[in-house]
Amino acid sequence: MVITHPGAVAGPHDPYFGESAFVIAMILRNRIPFATPGGWPIADVRYVAAAHAATLRPGLGPRRYLLGGHYRTWPDLYTEFRHLTGRRLPTIPTPGSLALASGKAMDGLQRLIPWRFPFGYQGSWIITRCRGTDDTTARDQLGVAPPPLDVTLSDTIHWMVEAGHLPARLAGTLAQADPPGRRCALMPPTAPWPQPAPAVRARSCR
Repeated sequence: MVITHPGAVAGPHDPYFGESAFVIAMILRNRIPFATPGGWPIADVRYVAAAHAATLRPGLGPRRYLLGGHYRTWPDLYTEFRHLTGRRLPTIPTPGSLALASGKAMDGLQRLIPWRFPFGYQGSWIITRCRGTDDTTARDQLGVAPPPLDVTLSDTIHWMVEAGHLPARLAGTLAQADPPGRRCALMPPTAPWPQPAPAVRARSCR
């Protein structure tokens, strides 16, 4: 038996427009402008898929792998989006306790209102307590590594615009640029993206 623990899986062509894509869209729509403590481990879907494929080698016994990808604090994540899009994307310093209380209130209102709120208690709890993962074992034993975070975010945003999930104006300058993943796709299958710097070890989410 092999168990994997991915981070927030993000990337293009999400058939269900899942939680990670939804959060990215909410950030770009300025619906959650809160610089709260904690952060987000973002795992490229292609990294997770490659890791899962590598675990299928027989005869290696039971194993467990962390696939957190790239961890960013919430303020640093907004910095990434500002760099990619050229937009201001202002944030408000927000204590973790206020983020949790707001998430709980959103959950209560969600039972009464049909449209989807930008966040809830569970998401607030994870973000305020997460300190990233150490993917060293997965990288060493499976021979996989995530693409740079800007590739994951750029490819996701380009896909959201092309699929009609996000207006092009909210992608900022990124709407006129080629997705980095398209350049990486020209590389051999054994190295589908430029290899990132070694992961910084961090404590797991608890």
